This record gives sequence, C-alpha cells and structure tokens, in this order.
Amino acid sequence: MARPDWPAGLVGFGPGSTPAGDDWLAGFLVSLEMNAAGGRKYAVDLRNDIRARLLDTSPAGRTLLLGSLAGQPAAWLTGLVGALAGLAESVALAAGSGNASTWPPPAEPAAAMAALEAARRNLLETLQVALAHGATSGEDTVQGLLAGIACREET
Repeated sequence: MARPDWPAGLVGFGPGSTPAGDDWLAGFLVSLEMNAAGGRKYAVDLRNDIRARLLDTSPAGRTLLLGSLAGQPAAWLTGLVGALAGLAESVALAAGSGNASTWPPPAEPAAAMAALEAARRNLLETLQVALAHGATSGEDTVQGLLAGIACREET
C-alpha cells in the first residue's frame, strides 16, 4: 500500500546529523531537475510538502533540504550530476545521434572511445567521493538520486 506522504514523509527520518531521509530526498530532488520534471505538478507538490515539514528535521538536515529545494545542492552532489551528464554526452557522441544527417558520428572512433573512457573514470571518481561523504549521507543521497532517475512520474 502506497503512503500518501511518500516521499516527503522522509523529512527528518533516520540516523545522522543530516537524517538519512533528508539525504535521500536531496538526491531525489536533484534527479527531478535532471529529468526536467522540476516544474511538473508532482515536483511542485513534493517541494511544497517538504517545505511544510522542515521543522521536523535537524538544523543540518534543514540546511541540506533548503539548498536542494533552491536548486543549490551540495557541491559533491553537483559534481556527481556533472559526471553523469558528461558520461551521457560521451555515449551520445560515441554512438552518434541516430540522425541520418549526422551519421557516422563526427568523432573518430578512437577519440570517441578515449573520451568515453575518460568520462567513465571521472564518474567512478566522483561516485567514490560521493559515497565517502559522511557516515551514510553519500550512500543515502546517491540512492535518492538513482531512485529519482528511475522514476517516471506522469503527473
């Protein structure tokens, strides 16, 4: 059975100076922006629900959530999102757009593969930095980010 307060009910939930639920929500909010869902009704309602619950969390959790709500997540999370975008761009360049007017891809295969490998290494490095953040904050935030990327909200 789905909870009517999901996922805003995670505000203040769990251990940590920034509660695990707040970390998860910070990642989830960033993913909504990545999916260009930031202005959709679901995202607007979620932000409003989170704002209404900010007094339910710690000062550190509140600061984290306020930054994410304002589109200013933690620098290490911004770095991870940038690395994901860089990998996606490298994959697109290596594969071409699929458009007949741009096929084959403009990059030489060796250069495209080198760029793809560099983007992959960058993603792994930034992911390691993210996962090392706090006792569990990095892992909780990455889980929220991945959940949001996988989410296909239609409303």
